[in-house]
Amino acid sequence: MSGRKYKVEQNGYFLGHHSGNSPLVALGKAMKTYGEFYPINEAKEFIITRGSQVYIVDLCGEEN
Repeated sequence: MSGRKYKVEQNGYFLGHHSGNSPLVALGKAMKTYGEFYPINEAKEFIITRGSQVYIVDLCGEEN
């Protein structure tokens, strides 16, 4: 099973829809895919959504 699709954003930039079993897995895929093209700011949070659920994730792996 490929997991769920999550929408990943940072600073208003759309980093794609990525599948994963958790928001952190989707974030890892987004960073791998878009890290070359988008200047990822490690001090800023990522906003990850799935349906009406919103996750705020920082690069330290903490999730709200």
